[in-house]
Amino acid sequence: MSLHPTVGLCATCIHAERIPHPRGGNDYWRCRKAEEDKTMLKYPRLPVLACPAHVTKEE
Repeated sequence: MSLHPTVGLCATCIHAERIPHPRGGNDYWRCRKAEEDKTMLKYPRLPVLACPAHVTKEE
């Protein structure tokens, strides 16, 4: 699996939600797993290189 250089694991995770920047800057990535697991960051610092909740989404 190759990681997206600026996003990391979030680019391939089922829990990640890509949120476009309102002024055309870099997109935000929200972790939906953080809604149920308070140990997870809602908006993790990118690139995410390791994550205990990462689940690769099916293509």
